[in-house]
Formats: sequence, structure tokens, C-alpha cells
Amino acid sequence: MASNNVRMTIYENEAGLLSHDTAQGFLRIDWLSGPREDEHIKEVFEQTLVHCQLLQCNKLLVNQGSMSSASMTVENWFLYEWLPRAVQTFAQGYCAIVAGRFLFTHLDSIALLREVEYLSADHQQLARYPIRMLESEPMATHWLKQCSEQPLEELRHYFQ
Repeated sequence: MASNNVRMTIYENEAGLLSHDTAQGFLRIDWLSGPREDEHIKEVFEQTLVHCQLLQCNKLLVNQGSMSSASMTVENWFLYEWLPRAVQTFAQGYCAIVAGRFLFTHLDSIALLREVEYLSADHQQLARYPIRMLESEPMATHWLKQCSEQPLEELRHYFQ
């Protein structure tokens, strides 16, 4: 059976690949394995924000694959610099994360998501950006598709 996905590569560096899934209507980050510099990770996120604006896209699939954990410097930058700018840019957004294959990457991601939830309690704007970690790409794609079909209030049960 042929795939309906048409992915257009937008940006690539040593850390990851950013593409636009034109059939599904979302951007996706595929993190690459191997060593990577903090600046390369940040650049993938910066390019994601730029292209979300250009394409008027508010859905993101992040495939962690076999990536290694990011540094604490990158995690803090993501939480306190990049994420607030993303929230200011878009009225509402959705992010599906396909869990990484490595245990420590998976655990680091869970801890980061808990920190996002903690920040959401203090910042109502951030609460409009549901993030869900899923075990497979088909599950993540299905969830993002549902997000575009249902109002945010009807999706609340997914985040509990």
C-alpha cells in the first residue's frame, strides 16, 4: 500500500531534519543519532519556529528515534527562551512526540514534559499547547489529526 505522506525537507544539520508533511499538514523534526552540538539543536528549533510561521502551521511531530539526551543548557534554553517565543507567536498549537528508543532520553523527555506542565500551571497561555508523548509514529500522526478535528476543550482527556 502506498503512503499518502509527502515530506518536503526544509532544513537539516548534524542534529536533526525538519520537514513538512504536506499530506498531514504538520511540521516534523526527526532527531538524528550521534554526537551533536547544542547550537545545532537550537538551530533546528529556531528553523521550526520560522517555518511554522511561514507555513501557518500549528502542529508538530517530534521523532526522537535514536537520539541522545540534550544538555541541561539546551533544556533550559528550550523551556525559558524558545517555548515562550513559540507561545507568543501562535494562539494555539499541538505537539506529538514519538518516544526515543533510549531509556535515558525517554526519561529526560518525561522530566522535561513535567516541567512544561509545571510552567503551564503558572502561565495560562502555555496551557493552550498540548504536548503528548506517544510510542509510535502512527499513534502520533493519528493524535495530531484528531487535534485538527476537535476543539481543544474536547481533547483535554488526552492530557490527564
